Amino acid sequence: MSETNSIESFFVIMDKVTAVYDDETKVGDWTQPISEHSPFIDKSPMECYLLLRQLISDTDSDINHEHFAILDERSLKDGSILLVDGPWGKGEDEGVARTVRVAPEIAQERLLLYNIGEPEIDEDQIVAQEADDGVLRVEALMNRPPT
Repeated sequence: MSETNSIESFFVIMDKVTAVYDDETKVGDWTQPISEHSPFIDKSPMECYLLLRQLISDTDSDINHEHFAILDERSLKDGSILLVDGPWGKGEDEGVARTVRVAPEIAQERLLLYNIGEPEIDEDQIVAQEADDGVLRVEALMNRPPT
């Protein structure tokens, strides 16, 4: 078994807010194109956060709406993934969802680290802003001095 096959994936690909999501999407499971009627299309990260929070309430889905990834139009162009850190239980007017764009190979690791609070997403935002294209990559993390 290769190292990449032994790593568990925690990503769930979603394009509806009426389905129940309680298991990760495995490589090869997703063969249909995303629905052009998906409620997530053209939504801000905060709007996606609110949709996911409502989905949990309506369907008992087992997902993390505080930290999630968005595959958007830019993802189709350069392969980057937008990671979102929700406002931690605050309402729409009380908080803001923070984001950082990352290379796909570090997306899952960064989400897991944000979930435990080390590092905070704003630390990664600073490093990503130094890149020409604003994408956080593993090389930049390796070159970052310890805090």
